[in-house]
Amino acid sequence: MMAATGRCFILNQICCGHFPTGAMKKILFLLALVQGFLIWHYYSGKKNSQFIMFGDSSVSGHMYQSFHLSGVFHIPLTHQEDMNSLYTEISENVWCFTQGLNYISSKKDSKCICLTGWYGVDCGLPESVWSSELLLDGTRPGVWIKRRDRPRRVINGVVFTIDYDLLEIRVNELNSSVDAFLVAEQNCSTMEDDSPPPLFSKLQEGFLKKFHSKIIYVSINDISSLGFESIEDSAWEYVSQMELWKNGLKMLSDFRPDDMLIFSKMSDIPSRDVLLFFKLYDGFPEPVGFHLRTVMYNFAMLESVPSYKINSNRSEVRLMACSFTFFSSYCDYDINKLQKRKCDTNSKLLTNLQMNFKKEKYWKVGSLKTPAGWSCRWCLRPPELRKALIDQQCPNKPMGVPQVFDSLVNDNTSLAIEMFAKSGMSLDKSSFGHQVFQSENDQYYAPSYVLLNKKRFDFLLGDISERVQPVRNETVN
Repeated sequence: MMAATGRCFILNQICCGHFPTGAMKKILFLLALVQGFLIWHYYSGKKNSQFIMFGDSSVSGHMYQSFHLSGVFHIPLTHQEDMNSLYTEISENVWCFTQGLNYISSKKDSKCICLTGWYGVDCGLPESVWSSELLLDGTRPGVWIKRRDRPRRVINGVVFTIDYDLLEIRVNELNSSVDAFLVAEQNCSTMEDDSPPPLFSKLQEGFLKKFHSKIIYVSINDISSLGFESIEDSAWEYVSQMELWKNGLKMLSDFRPDDMLIFSKMSDIPSRDVLLFFKLYDGFPEPVGFHLRTVMYNFAMLESVPSYKINSNRSEVRLMACSFTFFSSYCDYDINKLQKRKCDTNSKLLTNLQMNFKKEKYWKVGSLKTPAGWSCRWCLRPPELRKALIDQQCPNKPMGVPQVFDSLVNDNTSLAIEMFAKSGMSLDKSSFGHQVFQSENDQYYAPSYVLLNKKRFDFLLGDISERVQPVRNETVN
């Protein structure tokens, strides 16, 4: 101790012996100021390059957390305590999934008694999972679903097109089950027009500010010049999704092998309950396809079916999910391989996966009666839908429908859209027939966020003709 003290004293003498005490204090003070400035400048520049802090003009001086713009986003870790918040202890060492629990009956019987639509020993399996081809209502042998010690992280990626309402619904609906949202937008700025992309601007203004801490904004190049006719074009979907995940994954860090990746289009909203199942349980194979209920214009109108498909299922597999390990090691980060199920399933890596992680077997969650989400095509407010079809910042970007484009321009009102909606015909004429409305009493009628905000989203509920009629005489400005 003495030696250390003596050494410290000697060093001070060497450093300071040439300066008077007062001068040394001034020099140290100036050095501290310079160091403070340099630290401030470094972190200020770093913050400006990675994040943008947006003030809320409605609240003087209030600042809220920014969405992630560049740099590296550390996927939040999960803990055992996170599981405890989702389960209720009915009796000693008997824990039940709170959302699916009939609490009074369970307390009385000292075991988990499930509410309608929930199954399993702990009432944690939603009906769309329970009735799937994986479990067959609990009758399939050899399938063991086990509750995890801590939640799995879930990452949902989507390419934004034009529908702010659907993005708002997605983020609010899935917030409790998704740990990070990768939201991509095409950058269509040119030398003549360098205005920022519309979603980027809206996020800057505070759109979805409550969830900015888990939104990762991904800017992708304008791909409209490649000649896609619409976002319904499978080639457009493939290229835009490739750009999203190629750029988005580079912005994430701290991956775990079992992190779940959800690949979806803007119009496809997976079930929150299904994502919670993936988050809380082990024992299911992968990859997973989602049967979605396909609707048009709003959640009440089931998509019409062409006559040659009149007996087909209106629930389509339009959305896929798999673990980070599966996507990186077996699909080589290629979403096209995943969607076409052409990943490397014969490699030694796959054997290792099945021995130490989970089985490789494609399966589908959901059905016509118990869909695993919704695919809502052209679900915009009528004036916005009409304007979006006419005035597109990026050619072909949102939902180009050349078959009806001329009629929309010439008519310049909502009459053309009203005609298609009332007849039950899709805007791209890919499907047609009589209208099929589903009952509001249907358990899978619409996402819960929509039902909890009926007044705000009234245009997405009820008879399509009733909500189109009032805007008959509106014109595009």
